[in-house]
Amino acid sequence: AFVAPENGMDVFEIESSGEKIVLRGNTPVSIASALNHYLKTICRCHISRNGDQLSLPAPLPLVPAKIRVVSPHRVRFFYNPCTFGYTSAWWDWDKWQREIDHLAMEGVNVAQVIPGTEKVFLTTLRDHFGYTDAEVRAWLCMPTHLPWMLLANMHSFGGPVPSALIEARATLGRQICDRMRSLGMSPMVQGFYGMVPQDFKTRYPAADVRAQGTWAGGLQRPNMLNPTDPVFNTFTTHYATALNEVFGPV
Repeated sequence: AFVAPENGMDVFEIESSGEKIVLRGNTPVSIASALNHYLKTICRCHISRNGDQLSLPAPLPLVPAKIRVVSPHRVRFFYNPCTFGYTSAWWDWDKWQREIDHLAMEGVNVAQVIPGTEKVFLTTLRDHFGYTDAEVRAWLCMPTHLPWMLLANMHSFGGPVPSALIEARATLGRQICDRMRSLGMSPMVQGFYGMVPQDFKTRYPAADVRAQGTWAGGLQRPNMLNPTDPVFNTFTTHYATALNEVFGPV
């Protein structure tokens, strides 16, 4: 059931109506949070990534008095980029469906999405800057190390990335984003901040490209395109178009 937000903040309510339990919220995430709160605090159940305890009492216990919770935070963000390397690099869609439901139950309304970023760079560099498919795939990192590439620490590690893997991760990334949006969550995807292949300066001599040195004992950091360079705006425009094609409207 719907309940209006309070001063722009998300709200959920739980109360008994006869023999029924009524959950209310101003978004699907709020209602999922109400369900989680009822399961934990009233039914003494638990849902987690490491196992569930869902031995529900019978009949379901009623709520003694209406519970109303107003979130103190407008944005409740989840994930560190490294999570996508250490933990979820090879998660499939079944795993992600449960994960997204769990995030909603914990009240998360903004979450990072990295799978599919490879396709965004591939499309931008191949279709607009003259790179071949093979050249871009050789520059990218495999999923286990892609977060560190996106943090501008490394490139060309573990590859070349197979074309089929790039397509599969683009499909997965879109599925994740669509599911998040259906629950009222906002996906946070990787924007362009200047990272370009090492030979970008050779191909575009007038571009202001800066070398970034090495990281962690000698790994080459990606070169950076100066944000004040006119090519930066051109790259950003094409990148944003590819971003929307892969992930949906962001």
